[in-house]
Amino acid sequence: MGRPRPWLAAVLSMLYPGLGHAYLREWVRSLLWIVLAVGAVALAMPQDPVADASITDPGSIVTASNEMTAGASTVGLAVVVSVFAACVFDAYSLARSNARRQEREAAADYAECPTCGRELDPELEFCHWCTTRLDGESQD
Repeated sequence: MGRPRPWLAAVLSMLYPGLGHAYLREWVRSLLWIVLAVGAVALAMPQDPVADASITDPGSIVTASNEMTAGASTVGLAVVVSVFAACVFDAYSLARSNARRQEREAAADYAECPTCGRELDPELEFCHWCTTRLDGESQD
């Protein structure tokens, strides 16, 4: 996997909690956020409209979702929104810390020639680009 993009992890988590963590290949964390989100919705939102919805009729699912939201208490909505927002924040901050760690590791492995500025091969005692010896003498 390349360098993780924090904005992408956040957007994926906005679409569905845990999806941004799956993008980051944090499988256990992703599963925990999915379970937490489903649990928050199940406990904080009224479930009566869901029982009446038909899975084959998208209109009834939208209607049931609207009825759930309308029938929810302010505290229930606050709980669900808080869980979703915390998931987005966690995915974003985790992606940022992973990206910073990868940048630090890449910088530690990188050495450049003092003469030409190109990347050096750590196995050689000279720059294979401009043939400058690493002790400062030019190799002609």
